[in-house]
Amino acid sequence: MSAPALPLFHLYGDPPDDQAFDFIHIETISSRSSIHDWTIRAHRHRNLFQILVIERGGGEMTYEAATIAFAAPAAILIPPTTAHGFRFTPGATDGWVVSFTEDIAEALGERSGEGLARLKAIEADIVLIDPQYAPKVIARPNAEGMVSLIAAAAKSEHVCLFNRFALMRQWHEGDRIPFETFLSSDGLHMNDWSYGCLAKWLAAAIAEAAMRPVATAVGPGVR
Repeated sequence: MSAPALPLFHLYGDPPDDQAFDFIHIETISSRSSIHDWTIRAHRHRNLFQILVIERGGGEMTYEAATIAFAAPAAILIPPTTAHGFRFTPGATDGWVVSFTEDIAEALGERSGEGLARLKAIEADIVLIDPQYAPKVIARPNAEGMVSLIAAAAKSEHVCLFNRFALMRQWHEGDRIPFETFLSSDGLHMNDWSYGCLAKWLAAAIAEAAMRPVATAVGPGVR
């Protein structure tokens, strides 16, 4: 029996807005998390990128099937449709949440290196994860371009990249696994089977990266 679908929001707690365009929103971490007992439950955004800049404090993040502790200074990048949630250290954590639509991401693409350079300057550990390979993602005309943009940014700035798009494409095109096996019925969200597989590959990649003296891991699903 598959797990219930995660809530889909525009901003956390707000209904989805599929028509959102040219949208940027900035707020402090405490402004929203404090009214939710410092816990942002697992959810997704259909068409929003988010960047969290942790200036003080820390907590624990759920990211797809993984649970990751974090502490300031740190920056967390979340692509659209990615499952994520947070449990912040109450009263001690603050920073900024920047949310923006995909058209803004494309317009900022040429400046992605500048942003990654700033994250590296504060010694943040950076792992970029590209979108999932799913019918509702690949139907978008800019899907392949976004994957290429993320890969180019990772390569030019020598940061880790987890190739979720390529991994899931291999399942479907190489291993001939039907979408129904690793996606929910909506043709977008991953299910228990794919979460489990992704968690194993991601854990192996993180472990491999931690053992290397350089920033770029070459383990499974990572380049």
